[in-house]
Amino acid sequence: MPNLLISRRTVSRLMCAAFLAGMFATGVPDASGEIAVPPGLYVEGYPGQLSYAPGEEAVFHLSSTGGTVTIEIDRVGATRERVYSKAGIPVAAHPIPDRASSEGCNWPETFRLPIPQDWKSGYYEARLSVSDRGGAFVGRNARTAESSLFFVVRSATPGEQTKILLQLSANTYNAYTNWGGHSLYSYHDRDGVQGHRVSF
Repeated sequence: MPNLLISRRTVSRLMCAAFLAGMFATGVPDASGEIAVPPGLYVEGYPGQLSYAPGEEAVFHLSSTGGTVTIEIDRVGATRERVYSKAGIPVAAHPIPDRASSEGCNWPETFRLPIPQDWKSGYYEARLSVSDRGGAFVGRNARTAESSLFFVVRSATPGEQTKILLQLSANTYNAYTNWGGHSLYSYHDRDGVQGHRVSF
């Protein structure tokens, strides 16, 4: 097996590169010498109501470390139809209360959207997305985070154009979700204890 000769300068460069790679992967020391870890990038949210009628204002309560959020709303039916898109909406991070699953988050409203008169009744999904450039952490790729929420647009003229009614099992969804720590079922509860109340 041939001998590989590596100069001291090359070894020094490799060691320096390895040190910098490790430092930038974890963070940069602050004034106290502690490693400053970047905050996690996330976005979450919920609508103020489960359904809206044309002419009403949809209210969105969002929380994110991204600074601004992009919202894209689709009507989901036989096909997915993009009906609204807006970028650069200011957003702040809010804590999740300990009893959020039973009493709600009570986050302040982030954004209001008047429901146009021509929006058809149906299921609407709002996709939330945030991104950053990695902050001061050289070598960190741009980060992105996404989540979604849904709401229903009711008919402006119920029963006039069709006699078909579709029911969305929102109460069932809410009973099973353990977001915030608890659901009405103990198998995936935070403490293994069945919750007795859940909140929208």
